Amino acid sequence: MRKKQKAQIEERRARPAAGGANDALPAKEMGTAQRSANRRVFAALALIAFAVFISYGNTLKSEFIHDDRAEILQNPFVWNFSHILQIFTTPAWTFGNVGPYQFKSNYYRPVQYFSYAILYRLFGPEPWGYHVYKLLSHLTVCLLFFWILWSRWQDYTLALSSSLLFAVHPGNTEAVSWVSGITDTSCALFFLLSFLVYLQDRAHPSAPKLLLLSLLVLLGLLSKETMASFPIVIFAYDWLETGRFPRLNKHLRIILPLLATFGIYLILRIHAIGGFTDPLQIPYNYLDAFQLFLNQLVLLSQYVVLFFLPVALCSYHLFNPVLSPFNLRFGIALLILAASLLGFLLIFKRLDLERRKPLLLGLLWFVVTLLPVLVFLKRIGDNVFAERYFYLPSLGLCLSSCLAVMLVKGRFPRVTPVVLGLLLATLAWRSIDRNRVWQTELMFYETTAKESPMAATILNSLGTVYVRQSRYQDSIKAFESSIAGRPSLVALKNLANVYATVGRHEEAIATYQKVIALDPLDSAAYAGLGDVFFTRGQYTKAIENYKKSLACYPESTVALFKFADACIADQRYDEAIQALQTVLALSPAESSRAYRQLAKVYESKNLPDLAAEANRKASFGPVHLFR
Repeated sequence: MRKKQKAQIEERRARPAAGGANDALPAKEMGTAQRSANRRVFAALALIAFAVFISYGNTLKSEFIHDDRAEILQNPFVWNFSHILQIFTTPAWTFGNVGPYQFKSNYYRPVQYFSYAILYRLFGPEPWGYHVYKLLSHLTVCLLFFWILWSRWQDYTLALSSSLLFAVHPGNTEAVSWVSGITDTSCALFFLLSFLVYLQDRAHPSAPKLLLLSLLVLLGLLSKETMASFPIVIFAYDWLETGRFPRLNKHLRIILPLLATFGIYLILRIHAIGGFTDPLQIPYNYLDAFQLFLNQLVLLSQYVVLFFLPVALCSYHLFNPVLSPFNLRFGIALLILAASLLGFLLIFKRLDLERRKPLLLGLLWFVVTLLPVLVFLKRIGDNVFAERYFYLPSLGLCLSSCLAVMLVKGRFPRVTPVVLGLLLATLAWRSIDRNRVWQTELMFYETTAKESPMAATILNSLGTVYVRQSRYQDSIKAFESSIAGRPSLVALKNLANVYATVGRHEEAIATYQKVIALDPLDSAAYAGLGDVFFTRGQYTKAIENYKKSLACYPESTVALFKFADACIADQRYDEAIQALQTVLALSPAESSRAYRQLAKVYESKNLPDLAAEANRKASFGPVHLFR
């Protein structure tokens, strides 16, 4: 203590005396230094913006891909602001619930659909506007990342290199290039904003900052569940800064508002989904606790590889769980994690005390923000390893990795910047090339099916794209491959529809019967069978199957119209009239078509007055077939 006090006294003695002509010189030098620092910061921000636009500028020409088409083009919740209540009180994908076709979802993402509603108001169904928003979101995340690192550690090279690495890393292309990756970029944006406000409040506590922090955390949670890791990250930061494990009683000022925020989120989520998650959406429920732990390590190793070796990128990774510690994949995962940890320890030992803090923070950031994926592995679905989940966690590895680069720079000051520049240029080129996969649906599905040939969902979607392009033989191959991987009702019905379209009626009938064997209440399968029999002129069989379809879904106006057509062809006019009158009662918007059909029936029954009246009513409104 005495030595410290003596050093402080000596330091004060060494300072120049106050007053005198020399006072203006330090002030002038200080102003010059500040202007120089500002220029460096603006140069860094401009360089980061350049890197982002170079890496992702080609996404502005991309189409809506995969889930985008359903969640934007077929989602009435986002076409105007009249469905705000449904957006915040229902889980994702419930906009597709029609009649007996009820979608289940574990996802509660109101910020995603609310963002779509705003973008739809601005750009309508034009995809370029959504891609502009995604690019600007990524840019904002990169700039926030730079600002947090620069303002906290005042290490210009570290802040700039970390932000540039994150900006161009090809592992982030799915989150940025795909419109539906808006959940990940939004969550990262609110995460960094929350962290920045937390740092400001930590330095100068105030109630408004605390309120703003709570609001940002809530918005992050409503964007994606990953935001739940935020409290662990800020406690880890406190631990690293103070060198002591944070005491809960000293952090009640932060803990209580965050607990209240999580409480609000849980209430909204449980109300929307009916529980924290839907128990029917658990594909890996057979894994016991030990097997779950094994797969969590395997999954963690895959994300580590994605960062350091972003080569085998794929939009639909199939995850096959390991069931034993003697599995080769588990052994490889342990080697990857052990090598990564060893490298981290070697770097840690060579860094000074001040730089060890951001190194540890980066590692903890990576692991902690992946915890929602690792912990809830059972409840996520087939796609537990997805590149978009890597977006927020990769910020931590970018920070830690660039600290290692700074260490090398100390020994090779001339070579390191050149190597780093070449690395960033290579990664940017890889991102530009990878973005092309997301430009058209056909390119996306063909590329993804090639990268993941056992992905039944992707193969089925590829088949539907081929159907829209009238490439029926290609669509049959895609649907058959999808069914070989995993027999699904959707793929079977799609295959049966194409068989019927190309005149392979016997195969269509057999395929529809497979669907009915799997699900005897599938209304669409019975209707499809009815269509095949109707095409073959077997009207009695067609009518039987249309009746079965209507028994499963009585409000299907599609089936009612087809049933009426079959009855007319079989001269069962009274049944046709009854079906068309049911359409009029169910759907006034489809009255024009129903009245035109009624006019045909009345003409066939030689009732010209009724036919004329039906034709007159048919002229009153347009046809809207939507059921």
